[in-house]
Amino acid sequence: MGRLFLGLDLRADALRAVALERRAGKMRLISGRTVALPVGALKVSAKSVNIEQPQPVSEALREVLDPLSGYERRIALSLPLATGAVVPLELDSPLGKPKEAIDLLRWQLKDVLPVESRQLQIDYRVVESRENGSCRVLTALMSREVLTSYEESLREAGYFPEKVSFHPLDLYGYYQPRHEMGGDFLLIAVEGGMISLQLFTGRTLFFQRCREGSFPDLSAVARELQRSLVACHEVFANLSRLPLYLHSDWENLSEMVGVVQELSGQAPIVLDPEISRMATTPLEISSFHSRVWVTAIGAAESLG
Repeated sequence: MGRLFLGLDLRADALRAVALERRAGKMRLISGRTVALPVGALKVSAKSVNIEQPQPVSEALREVLDPLSGYERRIALSLPLATGAVVPLELDSPLGKPKEAIDLLRWQLKDVLPVESRQLQIDYRVVESRENGSCRVLTALMSREVLTSYEESLREAGYFPEKVSFHPLDLYGYYQPRHEMGGDFLLIAVEGGMISLQLFTGRTLFFQRCREGSFPDLSAVARELQRSLVACHEVFANLSRLPLYLHSDWENLSEMVGVVQELSGQAPIVLDPEISRMATTPLEISSFHSRVWVTAIGAAESLG
């Protein structure tokens, strides 16, 4: 067996983890797990330490990762967007080695950051590389204090994050190479306690709104989606002309499709992650329920 690529999707209510392995040049899903977090163990914030109950969180990390990891201890960590921020950048030259790349991005961002850049942890994902050497990059920014609290819990569990990103970016990272969505489109995700809307123009992230919390019923989801669509329409008037893609783990998917169609005025294109095609053995859960691992898989693939 070769190297395992571990992805961890960490949310306020649950941990979702996957182990991938490269076989014949393609990433294959070895296994996936979901473990609930105790209520109140984690409170999502960009300004203060998130982990309020370190011991239960470390125990849950071991429970979700140990059965998957073998001897591997490096992971790709995907966090709620509310813990940080995302800034798209256009660069005239390719990024070099990781440390050089981070130094370049820190310099590029120096005029737009609200605080001293040394107080922030910066990571990135290259979303397009061109023949002339230029590239399009999404940078993920987070307070060092917030990130350190996650790193300490992972170290306590015996793991360390090799790459850190946010849920919407890893969700997009999973679908982008698998579906030809074009250059201009909307991507809506309703998954667990996350509702996100991303607007791409020319394959560049133009607008993003993400909310994480408790959405107990369809009406609560509809109200939050309405707010996101109104906010997006304020910066981009021609939303109705763009293809609209939907990712959701809602049990009654047809209900969610109906809500999105009613709010947006168009039928969404429902994305099927087809995770079973990645699996090396038959999944123990249904193809529909396995879509909760999409974000974790997107994170794990960023390591490869």
